[in-house]
Amino acid sequence: MDDLLAILIPKLEDVPGLEKRQEVYSWGGKDYPQEPIKYRWGSHVELRTSELQTYLWDFFPEDYRKQPWLVLDVNESALTLFQSEVNGYEVDWGGSPLDEILKTLLSRHEKWAVVFEPYYDQMDSVYRLTVDQCIQKLKANYLRNVQKEGFIVLGVFQKSFVDGRMR
Repeated sequence: MDDLLAILIPKLEDVPGLEKRQEVYSWGGKDYPQEPIKYRWGSHVELRTSELQTYLWDFFPEDYRKQPWLVLDVNESALTLFQSEVNGYEVDWGGSPLDEILKTLLSRHEKWAVVFEPYYDQMDSVYRLTVDQCIQKLKANYLRNVQKEGFIVLGVFQKSFVDGRMR
């Protein structure tokens, strides 16, 4: 699978089950990172800290360009499993499905973005969507016999109700 799925959030808040990992070489009492920081969500999903390609920022409104973002790229094997699931195959996520971590990370922020770039070189549209609409848009791109659409979603904050109270 040669697709980029990047999650842009202002910061990463503590998420139970999301484990931070980074190989570090220690020498002379000092640690030297050997790779980008990665976060594991169960046994199949890995989010790797990254940077967006410069040209992608041209698709963002000015207020998004000026904000510092934490960019997390989803590993390709998780995207392959996601595509299988969308197309009706049974996938054992081990209790940690990709759409769950997407929903968890994005819904915690008023401002967020998602970049879906098929083949790492296709950008077609920019949308303003809720978290649920974003996940549905992503699923629609992985349906069998569908021409993939590269897109950026600028998050629309949606207040949720828990126990009858807005949060």
